[in-house]
Amino acid sequence: MDIEGQARRAYRSVQGNFVVTESWRNQLVLLAVLIFGTALLIYLTADYPEMFVQRIEFGELVLPLPLFPIYALALLALLLHRLLNECFVLAPDYLLYIEGRLSWRRRTIRLYYQDIREIEIDQTLAQRVVNTGNVTVTPLAVGVERTLVVDGVKNPRLLKDLLLARREDMATKRARINASAQS
Repeated sequence: MDIEGQARRAYRSVQGNFVVTESWRNQLVLLAVLIFGTALLIYLTADYPEMFVQRIEFGELVLPLPLFPIYALALLALLLHRLLNECFVLAPDYLLYIEGRLSWRRRTIRLYYQDIREIEIDQTLAQRVVNTGNVTVTPLAVGVERTLVVDGVKNPRLLKDLLLARREDMATKRARINASAQS
């Protein structure tokens, strides 16, 4: 199967563009802390309600408010922020880096494939086990210190190969256009 077909199976496709975000597999530790911590707090709330239940009074009405949902919601919000805050969108001619989708500040950078200097993959041992990794794209422009990084990408080797293939396709198209313009 060609690299585009593999990418179609591995990444989400929106209007013909691949959208690459952080994989949930990269957050297994946080997910385990969320599940086990919530289970522990539910157990402790059942056994020691005086410590883990806040009582809110509205006149004669008293509402017991267990505190474990606050812990679970905070960790769930952190998990969603890590998974959805930044992404790469691979359009036919360029790479779009979007950072801050769930933040007050949003930054969008468009980088044409022929302007990519280097693509690096950084993987820890745990990331190699679950086939995720951090992908860093460095632009070709001199003096530009910005590198584009998406952490915990699923199948980072495929993403790197796809970016390299698209860079080569753009170089081939540019060479054909230059050759036809000269003749």
